[in-house]
Amino acid sequence: MILILILSILNNFSFNNFSQPTKTPTECEVVEFYEVVNNDQNFKVLTASGEIAEVVMILKPVRMDEGKHEVEITRKAQNLYIINQTKYCFETQYCFEQANYDKATLLVTSNFGQTKGKIIFK
Repeated sequence: MILILILSILNNFSFNNFSQPTKTPTECEVVEFYEVVNNDQNFKVLTASGEIAEVVMILKPVRMDEGKHEVEITRKAQNLYIINQTKYCFETQYCFEQANYDKATLLVTSNFGQTKGKIIFK
């Protein structure tokens, strides 16, 4: 009798209450697009703090085709993400997403102004 009561309770109990929460996509503003230029000549730079430093990446500002682009990205530095399999990267503002070959949607809305679009992490 107790077993029938327990089975009856379990049968009516919904396990949907314990489903995993869905991740809300993170969105970040894109403030600039760059082409990565190779540092074949081992350039060095003078930093704003007066130090000589080795150049890791040379970033040349570029215009990107406006629209929606499905991309795979990797974070290279704070607020700098490279678009994998291309020579392009972009700068964000206050973006803390740790991406390593992550799929994302890049929305390019403009090539002028303070914001150029946004990146939506999946």
